Amino acid sequence: MRKTSVQTATVILVIALATLTYAADQDRYIRRSRSSESDISRITDLQLTAAQIDEIRLLKESHFKNIKPLQDDIRARRLALRALWLKKSPDRYTIETAYGEILAARDRLRDRLNEYHLAVFGILTPEQQIVVKSAIRKRQYNPGCRWGKELQNENRTGS
Repeated sequence: MRKTSVQTATVILVIALATLTYAADQDRYIRRSRSSESDISRITDLQLTAAQIDEIRLLKESHFKNIKPLQDDIRARRLALRALWLKKSPDRYTIETAYGEILAARDRLRDRLNEYHLAVFGILTPEQQIVVKSAIRKRQYNPGCRWGKELQNENRTGS
């Protein structure tokens, strides 16, 4: 009897820890996407002025308001896609169409993110832009962020 209760308690503990780990990972993803990727002020050598910080903060707030409906739409479409997969006999054409709509919504979201990054980059002085580019190249600033591709493309075009 004692052995069974210890095993049961162990299983419950493992399930609880797995659930907490998953929830923490999801929370970290949401925090990262809402702050660190779009928070250029974390670069210590940037030396932003108070006016620049305020302008970037306002841009960030309007950006989040701008993308919220798109994020909700993508979430709803993902749930609908999951429901299509869970049907007894999933229809390939319907699933592919739904997935294509999700990809199109993600592209619109990425376009808005690019617009935001370029707007923030436009606020910086040429010296600060060099600091940001250098930090991205050295991977000191947000190794997984999306700023790098836009800046690399800009460098290739000669801007």
